Amino acid sequence: MRLAVRLAIETRESINTLKEEIKSTGEFDNLHLTNGFVVNQAYLDSKKITSEKKWDKVLKFGSQVEERNAPKTRTDLHVNQTTIDGITELKKVLSQYTETGYITTSFVIKMIVRGSLLVRHGKI
Repeated sequence: MRLAVRLAIETRESINTLKEEIKSTGEFDNLHLTNGFVVNQAYLDSKKITSEKKWDKVLKFGSQVEERNAPKTRTDLHVNQTTIDGITELKKVLSQYTETGYITTSFVIKMIVRGSLLVRHGKI
């Protein structure tokens, strides 16, 4: 499914970093990895963070103020329905950690990509 979002430049860079890490595993050789595919993989990695209730560790690596003030670019991500449903659920979960009433889709994407990198580096 197509998901139209505005992502901070930092988030796009994190997606590219994660894309390179996924490529380096050799698991998806000879495939063109899209940003949507990378977000799907990041969501799968983030399930570990949710099950272990460690979103507070992911949130420590950045702030919401930086997200609001960061330059953004509009992009279309083609993600699967499981990821879209997971993003919707993570909006509720992350709002409890941040004690806010509303979490944006772009913020959730930023957190799952960051969380995926932390999981892959063994920091969570």
